[in-house]
Amino acid sequence: PRITKFYGVCGMKIQANIVQGDDVDLVFNINTKANNAVNLTGAESITFQLGRLDDQDALIEKTVGDGVTVNDAAAGQITVALADTDTEELLPGTY
Repeated sequence: PRITKFYGVCGMKIQANIVQGDDVDLVFNINTKANNAVNLTGAESITFQLGRLDDQDALIEKTVGDGVTVNDAAAGQITVALADTDTEELLPGTY
């Protein structure tokens, strides 16, 4: 089974094909609507949540130190690491 689409950081729409039960690293460049990098230097917290579009509950939540890594704060780039245990229960669909 594959997850075909999901929404990630700041409601950004991304498309990723993830094999259920696999590890995956997702790299995000956080930008403003004007496509300028958001400087994450000094950010007190960064949280990634993944959930179904028709539900308010997060199925997966990652924070800095627990799955979220800031690659380049000034450029607004982060990586979200999803482990096989995170993806094993996700059914195919839009998240």
